[in-house]
Order: sequence, then C-alpha cells, then structure tokens
Amino acid sequence: MLGPLVVACAVTDDEAALRELGARDSKALSPAARERLEPVLKERLIAFAVKALDAPSLDALMASHTINEIEVGLFADVALGAARAASLRSLAVLQLDAADANAASFARGVVQALASRDSGFDARSVVAEHRADVRFPAVGAASILAKVERDRQVRAIAREVGQDIGSGYPADPVTVQFLRDYISAEGDVPPFCRRSWQTTKDLLNQAGRVNQRLEEFD
Repeated sequence: MLGPLVVACAVTDDEAALRELGARDSKALSPAARERLEPVLKERLIAFAVKALDAPSLDALMASHTINEIEVGLFADVALGAARAASLRSLAVLQLDAADANAASFARGVVQALASRDSGFDARSVVAEHRADVRFPAVGAASILAKVERDRQVRAIAREVGQDIGSGYPADPVTVQFLRDYISAEGDVPPFCRRSWQTTKDLLNQAGRVNQRLEEFD
C-alpha cells in the first residue's frame, strides 16, 4: 500500500550453494538475516536484476491493466535484465513464484511477455509454482533481493516524512494508522501511497474524502 512493488530475478548454476547459504522464502527470515544475505547472494550469483515500480507508476498501470498483468510484465523484465547482465541469450530453466491463482496461466503470460520484449531470447523451460521461493533456491534468493530493496525504499520514505510508517503493507496497523492520520491532516493520501489499493479507498471513504482518481481503478 505504501512504497514500491519490487520484483527480482537471480541466475545461478549452483542451487546447492544457494541452499547452503540459506536462500529461501524471504518471509521466513528476519530482516537482519535478509540484510546479511543480500551482499553475499549478489556476489555468488551469476547475475541478478531488481526492479521497483513506485506507487504513482503502479496506479497509472492499474487504470488499464490488472495487477496480474503488471506482475507478468515485471517478471519478464527482470528475467531479461538478469540474463543480459550475464550476456546470456537463453536460460535452461526459468522458475517463477506464481503471482496468479492459476500458476500455469501465469507461466504462459510470462512466456508471451518475454517473446514480445525479445523474440530472440529463449527460456527453454518455464516453471511457475505457488511458494516457489520455498522449493527453489534461486527463487528464494530473488525473494530476498526484492524484499531487502523494498524495505530499504520504505525506510527511505519513513526518513523523508520523519516518522514510522510501518512495513507499508495493508495488514500492518502502523501503516494503516499513519495513512489515516495523514488523510486527516492533509485531506488526501501521500504520493507514495497506492490509490488503487482497496484499503486506501476504504480509508478515504471513512474520512469523507474523495479519491480524486478513484474511477480509474474501479
């Protein structure tokens, strides 16, 4: 709800080494553990790419795309970015943490997005699963890189506004209270808040405020 949407891709030829380092679902690690692992992973990976989409950019896309469509595009972007960083024109296996209830549909979407971005790029096998970051060390590594970058940007926002804004997620009461107080004081949401999120709409409605671009997200 507050802060960017961040995705990452990690390229490796040694999954066992990543597993030994502790690459796994970032949510299963403490913030300190993720921070310690990030530079180690970046050094050990063949290549990686991290992409952040800020709140205004995400809202603009949400006016004409679903969140699944947006995430499909972001996954394709980081896969190509990581491959190009290693001067690779193909990947033997592309493992995806499915961001759609239908994992197979998500895989097809990423394949199509890759082809539309670079018809010469070859992902020979594409595997999409829910909770892939638990099963595949490379996906776990990407999860850690993305989470650390997102946390870093949320901390930067907190420093800019001069107060704790929590994790930035709708389930965080600190985040929700910050946003409620901000709306009360300013009459609108801050620029780093996603207007397209239902929690944002609800808080604006509760405060008797009109989401000035609400119709774009309905």
